[in-house]
Amino acid sequence: MEYNVTKHDTSADVQLIYSLNDIEEAYEKAYLKASKKVKINGFRPGKAPLPMVKKVLGESVAEDAINIMLSDSINDLYPKLEFKPFREPKIEIEKFERQETLVAKAIFELPPQVTLKNYKKLPLDVFEFEVLEEDIKDQLEKIQFQLSKTQQKEEGEVVESKDLLDINIRGLNEEGEEIQNANNHRYYLGLNLENEDLDKHFHGMKAGEEKEFPYEYPADYSNKDLAGKKLKYSVKVNEIFKVILPELDDAMAKEWNEKFSNLDELKSHLKEELDTSYRRGLEQKYFDKSVNLIMESSDYKIPASLVKDEMDHIFHKTLHDFRMDHHMSMEEFANIVKVDLSELQKNFEDRALVNLKVYLTIHEIAKLEEIKVSEDELSAEFTKYRENSGETNFNQGDIERILKNIHENILVDKIMKFLFENSEKKIESGLSLSRIKEILNTK
Repeated sequence: MEYNVTKHDTSADVQLIYSLNDIEEAYEKAYLKASKKVKINGFRPGKAPLPMVKKVLGESVAEDAINIMLSDSINDLYPKLEFKPFREPKIEIEKFERQETLVAKAIFELPPQVTLKNYKKLPLDVFEFEVLEEDIKDQLEKIQFQLSKTQQKEEGEVVESKDLLDINIRGLNEEGEEIQNANNHRYYLGLNLENEDLDKHFHGMKAGEEKEFPYEYPADYSNKDLAGKKLKYSVKVNEIFKVILPELDDAMAKEWNEKFSNLDELKSHLKEELDTSYRRGLEQKYFDKSVNLIMESSDYKIPASLVKDEMDHIFHKTLHDFRMDHHMSMEEFANIVKVDLSELQKNFEDRALVNLKVYLTIHEIAKLEEIKVSEDELSAEFTKYRENSGETNFNQGDIERILKNIHENILVDKIMKFLFENSEKKIESGLSLSRIKEILNTK
């Protein structure tokens, strides 16, 4: 067999040219294989002479002979190739003349490649802040609400700020589809500052009163299913309760969690939680900005099958998140969500490419900078995972999956730290927590 290689960006075409001698050898193997099963009068299976087997079977073994010839030659070819195949090749038969030649093309996908242009000294805006007493006011009020007692209001009394309502509520979107429907729903006014404008629609209502009103959720609303949506609400107030809040003192702190001996300890804990949460958010923001800058200037070559695999992964995760049938096709899903199929496919493809580029970027930096995850680090994190999960018995498949995820998480953390430490920082200090929240909500 002779072969010629033509390389492309993400694949390589290998033309395979077989001689008449190659074809005859493959037919011999095919006849020998078939002779073990073929039934010929006067002979037990596998006992008929090979010349007789050839005469009886003739060209019926052609497909098997071609498969044998291709399989044997491609296996022999692997060590000779100058490139490393990513997956098994796709084979196309270009010409077959039984008494002359077989010409085939093996299309190999190449492993994904990334060429990083610049990943050090990236420009980065860094934001510094301090959690103040006023920043934990909302958390303290929520604790008060959760420890509160209620007293039903008298007939004729109206809804006021910070009341607890028992309501029936129904919400329709702009297409008239019902997306909310609940009876005897408990709703605290003033508990969620994001709902301040929504709460105002209840003020002044009485028990037994019904009301309809339109409402548009802010584009940055924390519940992404409602963010930016315009709804028409129908509500009925069944009962109104006055909320009696506990005093904001040491006793309340102890009642909330006995590990706090006084209110100052609770406040310190809440400040620490907020500080940690926002700093993690900013770290992710810095990382995303750095990786996006790297991806904009770098070159990626990604095989089509890998993109397709990642698209399928994202699609099935979407079905899982929406609790839909995992066997549903993308076309069926597009019809349900009323999105053009080509638009939906493009969306999944774009997301798949971003995911793959981020992965390749992280691992290429790790390779170039020799950033590794040690066995001790893996073992320590696996121990923590096992303790937190409460599980004691894992099968080998579970262990491998968990360790793979832990390895990736540790590596990402190390790359995040590396990119931050090696960036050109422009520091803006003294920011309020509300400003940090705005920054985190900005894409």
